[in-house]
Parts: sequence; C-alpha cells; structure tokens
Amino acid sequence: MRKHIFWGLMIFLLLLVPITAQDYEWDPDAGYQEALRRIEEAHLSNSTNLDFEHVSLTHLPPEIGQLSQLETLNLNGTYLIDLPPEIGQLTNLRELSLNYNPLESLPSEFGQLTNLQILSLEGTSLTTLPPEFRELTSLQTLNLNGMIWTSLPPVIGQLPNLKSLTMSASPLETLPPEFGQLNSLQSLTMVAMSVRSLPPEIGHLEHLQELVILNTSLETLPSEIGQLKNLQSLALIGTQVTRLPSEIGQLKNLQSLDMSASPLVTLPSEIGQLRNLRILNLSGTSLTVVPSEIGLLAHLEELDLNKTQITALPSEVGQLKSLQILSLNGIALRNLPPEIGQLTSLRRLNLNETQLTTLPPEIGQLINLMGLGISKTPLKTLPPEIGQLINLNGVGLSETSLTTLPPEFGQLNNLVSLDLNGTPLIALPPEIGQLSKLTTLHLDWTQLTTLPSEIGQLFVLSELYANHTPLISLPSEIGQLSELKLLLLTHTHLTHLPVELGRLRKIQSLDLYNSPLVFPPPEITQQGPPDIVVPAYLREYEARLLQQKLIVVIGLIASVGMITGFAFAFRWRQQRGLREKKKR
Repeated sequence: MRKHIFWGLMIFLLLLVPITAQDYEWDPDAGYQEALRRIEEAHLSNSTNLDFEHVSLTHLPPEIGQLSQLETLNLNGTYLIDLPPEIGQLTNLRELSLNYNPLESLPSEFGQLTNLQILSLEGTSLTTLPPEFRELTSLQTLNLNGMIWTSLPPVIGQLPNLKSLTMSASPLETLPPEFGQLNSLQSLTMVAMSVRSLPPEIGHLEHLQELVILNTSLETLPSEIGQLKNLQSLALIGTQVTRLPSEIGQLKNLQSLDMSASPLVTLPSEIGQLRNLRILNLSGTSLTVVPSEIGLLAHLEELDLNKTQITALPSEVGQLKSLQILSLNGIALRNLPPEIGQLTSLRRLNLNETQLTTLPPEIGQLINLMGLGISKTPLKTLPPEIGQLINLNGVGLSETSLTTLPPEFGQLNNLVSLDLNGTPLIALPPEIGQLSKLTTLHLDWTQLTTLPSEIGQLFVLSELYANHTPLISLPSEIGQLSELKLLLLTHTHLTHLPVELGRLRKIQSLDLYNSPLVFPPPEITQQGPPDIVVPAYLREYEARLLQQKLIVVIGLIASVGMITGFAFAFRWRQQRGLREKKKR
C-alpha cells in the first residue's frame, strides 16, 4: 500500500512538473548566453558538475564538449529540442538528466558516453533510440517515465550492465523479446501503462530482485515468472490479474508479495512454498478463501486481508509464529478461530469494520500485542482475558456496541490511548483508574452521565474528550489530573463544574460549547477563552471558600477558647468558695 501511494504521487508529479515549468520566463537567447557563461565558468574551475535546470534553452551550445571532466549534467526542463554532437565528448559523464524536454531524437554520438551510469529521459518526446545506444555499456539506471512509445526499442535489451529500469505513464503495450537479455537487471518498475502481458523471456532476468507493476492493464503472468530465483519483491498493484500461476511457488527468495487493489479471486496452493515470504498484501482483492497452505509461511510477518471477500480464517493461521501484523479491516468476518491465540509474536491486530460481536478467550494469549483496533463493529462484549494483554498501548473500540468494559480492563498497565467514541457506554469501571500510563481518552458520543472518581488516578492523562455526551457532573477528583492539557466537554448536560478543575495548571484547551453551565456563571465563561477564564475563576472561588472555611475554623477555635476560659474561671471560683467554707 505504501508503494501504491508513492507511485501515485510520482504520477501526479509527472503531470505537474511540465506545468510548473511554464512559470519560468521564456527567453532562449538569454538562456543560450547564460549557458555559455556557465560552461565557461565550469571550464575555468574544472567543475565536475553542471546544472542548467529551467534555463530557457532550445539548443545546447557545442562548447559543452570542452568539459571533458564533467561527471554530472542536469538539463531538466530546459526546452531542448536536440543535443549537439559534441555531447559525445563528455567521456567522463556518469549522470545525465534530460527530463521534460521536447527532445525527439538523440545524436549518434550519444553512444560515446561509455562511462554514463545514470540516465533520465522522463517526459521527453523521443520516439526511438539510436542504434548506438547499445554502446552505453556502463549504464546502470534508466528512467523512461512519461515516454510516448507504444513499443520498447529493442536496443534497450543490449545494455549489459543495466540494473534499474523505470517506466510509467506511457501507452506502451508490449515488451520486446530482447527484454530478456538484460541479464544484470535487478529492479523493474512499470506504472500506469497499457501492458497486458509479460513476454516469456522475462524468466531470463536471473538477477531481478524487485518487480513493481502498478495500475497497468496486466492480465496474466507467464509461467516463466517462476524462473526469477533471486526475486525478493513482487508488487502487482492495481492490475487486472485474477490468478497467479502455480510456478509462483518456485520463487524461493521472495520476501514481499503485494497484489492489492487487483481482482485476484484465488491463491494457488503453491503459495505455501514461499518459505521466505515476510509480507503478503492482498487488500482490496476479490479473494474469498485463504488457502490452508498459508500456515506454511513460517517467516511471514505481515498479512493484509483488508477489504477482501473473506468471511473466515482457516485454523492454520495459528501456525504463523512470526506474524507481527494482521489486518482484517472491512471484511465480513464474524468469528476469529481459537487458534488466533497461537500468534504469540503478533504486535498489531486490525479488526475494524468487521462483523465481530465478541472475541475468543484465546485473545488473551497474544502477550506481545501492542495495538488492537475493533472500531465500527457490532462488538458487544470483551472477554475478561483482555486484561492479559499487558503490552497493549493502543485500543480502538469506537462505534462498537459496548455498554461497559470488564474490570480486567484495568490490568492494561501499558495502555496509552483508549478510543471509545460513539459507543453506547453507560459507565466506566472503577478499575479505569489503574491505567497509570493512559495519556489519551476518547469518550465522545457515549452515554456516560458521570465519570468515576477513580479517573483522578490517571496522573499522566493529557487529553480527555467527552463531547456530545449526557454528562451531568464531573467528579472533584478531576482536579488531580495535573498533566491534563486538553479537555473537551461540548454539547453535554453539565450545569456545574467542580471548583477543583481550577487546579489544572497545564490546561491549554478547554471547550464547554453548548453545555448549560450555571457555575461558573455565563458572565464569567463569556469573558474570554474558557481555558483561561474558567480555571482562573474556579481557583479564585476555591480560594474564597478556603478563606471562609478558615474564618469559620478560627471562629470555632476562638469560641472553644472562650468556653474553656469561662469553664476554667467558674471552676476556679467554685473551688475557692469551697476552701473559704472550710476555713470558717
């Protein structure tokens, strides 16, 4: 999926750059003079790098041939329609960029650039390549993005040291058989092209390690794909491939297989032979069944089945002992097999938008689980075993059918973030106060009318959301949340805020919009930002209360002193009277 986004962005930039280039002032005469100046400067300084990007040129001065020491030449977006024969004199040139020029041909002298290693022809108007192109024996990286070819020039197959070839946004329909002669090719990328099939000769690319085909018309893979013994990454994203050949199982070194956003309907049983596979992405495919052979992928670390047609997982999924990420978002899954508990290496489990109403008790065996997402599901209960997930730091339960949390939830000592937005939750268990590392708590759109006093034990809580709830009161213990920075209480039923709220010295955002507050009174809350005026008012109010209590206490002490004094005087007088009677 990450590559999918990356190449989509690349296509966008491909379309964008020629447009933005128009922003530069068009003056070819001035551009030519500027080019001469830069050439002379590079000649005098013996520079190995020369940059003409966005200089208004239609012709490159022949004096360029004087720079035999040049190693890097950038001619991107210069409006060149041709190159001078003298370009062939740059025998030390290693990198040449000709992107976004209306070049229609290359001179035969181009073949003299025998030390050229990187060549970019993106967005040019070349219709073919000269036969001398084969003489670029040092060429390792070739960028042909945005070329208007419908067929690839066969001469490309004669580049013995080419390691990386990229093609995109092209009407290219076929690859020539000569393509199979690229014996050194390690990376091949084709994006947004009309290619429907790959030639059998692709099996000759014995050093190919990465094959990326994105948003093309590709319908099938040849059986010869199984000959790519060194292939480590295969991405067929957004293609028209519905089936993989059984020979796919011969790719013993394959580590990543991405078939996302393709109409894949089935996986061959040979998928289980990919013993080195670490990433399997089948999201957005038409897959209905996961073959039992999936359990043979002993090194699989990531399995993505998001938005497929799968309704159940085979019990063999429990054999994936190395699995760290399992994504099942957006599928009609109703139950998890008990074997899910055997995935003791699992760190992330995504179950959002499924049909789960409960989780099996075995979920508690996932002792290394750090992230659990079950949002937008009909989940009604959580098993007590949820408390055994002691490494869990993030839980998403928004828009579920939960009305309460089990007491064992308080055992999640490492929980940092808890999302309960949009649930019919009517109460939080007192054990919520045991979540000593919780920093973010989402309670928006719940049915909570109050919060437990134990909420005050969440000493590192920094964000508390309780918007659109029927909250009628807040516990005084909320004043103990010394790290709280954000408190959102819009659209609640609150009429009074506890004075202890004024103790929140770090509060940065306090929102009470559309809550029917009586205390603090409206004339206070409307004086300025609530996060400033409300805590200040509450602090002052609490100080007055303390002062009044202090006066009462002092008064009581004084009263007690007076009463004690009177009692002492009375007792003294009484004893004195007794002594006088005895004397008489």
